[in-house]
Amino acid sequence: MNKLLNNTIKYIKHLIYKLSLAIGDRALENCCFLTAYEPELPKELQLNEQEQPSLQVNNEY
Repeated sequence: MNKLLNNTIKYIKHLIYKLSLAIGDRALENCCFLTAYEPELPKELQLNEQEQPSLQVNNEY
């Protein structure tokens, strides 16, 4: 019963998180209970190591 309750709470948090992204309300992301559970992206949406954005700065003039 406890596991079912925990999974239900996680699912509700996941739905609130997705809803907050869908409506563009970034304030909900800062809520303490939402930052504890942030689902990972599916494999097809994740970037490869080659596709990762580079943080290097080119200082050549």
